[in-house]
Amino acid sequence: RINKLEQILFQLVKDLQTDNESDTKVIVQNQSKIDLGRKEYQLAFELLKDENYETARVSFIKFIRLHQDSDFVDDTKYWLGETYYAQSLFAQALNEFEGVLTEFPNSGKMPESLLKKGFCYYELGEVEKSKQILKSVVNQYPDSSVSRLAVQKLKMIDSLIE
Repeated sequence: RINKLEQILFQLVKDLQTDNESDTKVIVQNQSKIDLGRKEYQLAFELLKDENYETARVSFIKFIRLHQDSDFVDDTKYWLGETYYAQSLFAQALNEFEGVLTEFPNSGKMPESLLKKGFCYYELGEVEKSKQILKSVVNQYPDSSVSRLAVQKLKMIDSLIE
């Protein structure tokens, strides 16, 4: 009977060790998802900051293709939009900003993407649509930097219309 209890105890200890190893693997996998492509993302972002828009754009597109499971994909899509916007490619920029809004509804880049969507519509000549979006930025994100930028843009638009 003691031998049977020892066998059960041995099996429980073994199962516990296996569970701990599984937990460790999950933690490592989650950490690697966070780190997935971090260096590539940072390099592409540096290119954008250096106003090397075409190379940054290619790097962001490559990042999205290679690191679809990365936590940086939403930010990457936003910054890809910024590369287009900086070069007055407003339709392409709009497409990227809308992608952030639809594909990543919990993204930290939601406010900025909505703001830039409003800016793009203005640049594309759709002033009323732009104003509608900018007003929604003010309503959804009051007391924020995006709200202040939206108010500035609305004032600028109104001053041109008058």
